[in-house]
Amino acid sequence: MYLIYSLPLLMLWGRPTFAARWTIDSGCDNVPFSQRSPLNAVDELKKAMAEAITMAENAVKVLNEHADDEHVSGMMKLIYGDGNDYQAKVDETKRILANVAGFEKEKAGPGPLDQEWQNTMTNNDVMIFCSKDRFKPKQGSTQLMDTSMNNKLFSASSFDDDKLRGACYKTDYDLNNVNEKKPTALTTPSDLFDKKKYNQDGKPPDMSPYMVAQPKVADTIDICPWLLHRSAGRGWPRIDKDQITKTQQPGFKDGLSDIALPVDGLVDTGYTLLHELTHTKQGGRTIDTLPADRPAGAESCYGWKCVQLIKDPKNADNIAKAGMALHLWTMGYHVDKDGNVLNK
Repeated sequence: MYLIYSLPLLMLWGRPTFAARWTIDSGCDNVPFSQRSPLNAVDELKKAMAEAITMAENAVKVLNEHADDEHVSGMMKLIYGDGNDYQAKVDETKRILANVAGFEKEKAGPGPLDQEWQNTMTNNDVMIFCSKDRFKPKQGSTQLMDTSMNNKLFSASSFDDDKLRGACYKTDYDLNNVNEKKPTALTTPSDLFDKKKYNQDGKPPDMSPYMVAQPKVADTIDICPWLLHRSAGRGWPRIDKDQITKTQQPGFKDGLSDIALPVDGLVDTGYTLLHELTHTKQGGRTIDTLPADRPAGAESCYGWKCVQLIKDPKNADNIAKAGMALHLWTMGYHVDKDGNVLNK
């Protein structure tokens, strides 16, 4: 979920500018949820980030070396169609996934609130949080300051239960209700929004010209506590042969949401982070397609069914589904129109 909303070797603070870093807040070692013991998710988030970056690496390699394979091209044409712009869409997908593959595989040493990180972070870097503790009241104001992002201001109402950030941090969801609407994660850009100029210009549909880059402030990804607790309850699943075999069993789809297909059952914490990383500056600032852009009958454009309808490389889940499908190809599988994960 995106919220508003060969290079020369340059060195910045003693490290290459293209080596995008990431770190995890200490709050991820004590994630609360109603009627459950607090959860230490740090090690599993490290593994999930490695999985996300590996999926991106594998996908780029497949597109570079096996783009003409019948299963590779077949899956990509399901995601993007076979029109005149097919190759341009594939190239854009490869560019974004290559950017995600540019993240370091291992977590940076300092945490996001440590002074060392704050002094050296850039807007290509990412900070991962599992709590909203970093938001502090601004004196004399109803707004809250994100202390990890140079005190960037947020409306206190953005934490209401009916708003995205507030819904993310609710702790009373039914983890077994697959049809209950709940966000899994959200990415916040470090960019500032020039609201005054935006209003002066008549609030045009394209907000991007009004985003002001903050080169020394990293993006944030908030992982919703319910997702972590559900993943822990399921044994922290990864996209491996055991999980793939489960999707191939009769009746597997019965345990998914009404609109999900078997391949969507492989969505785990690693996949969620792959999706979120495409939203970052390093990843390419993809979007979650807005309601007016979605095809008729699609409530939200997540999942194998919807990405085939929208066919848009600007949509984060098109990129993430392509990354996962191509990763599956390297494991000996392919995905058909109906979302079945089949042996090659």
